[in-house]
Amino acid sequence: MAHKKHPNNIYLTLTSDEMLILKTLGDGRDQVGARVALQWASHFYNLGLRPEYDINHIGLCLIADNDID
Repeated sequence: MAHKKHPNNIYLTLTSDEMLILKTLGDGRDQVGARVALQWASHFYNLGLRPEYDINHIGLCLIADNDID
């Protein structure tokens, strides 16, 4: 049965490794993982990271804020 087309839906063919990544990000739920990946992509894009950049040369520094509840 074919998927019903909807303007907000996309259909991807992912490898088993890519699905594992999404499920890992989403605590076992691939749709949640996809949303997390989009949030991260949006955040880093807004910081200036672009798709053509070599991510092997980009570092990440995490700062823990113990005052956050």
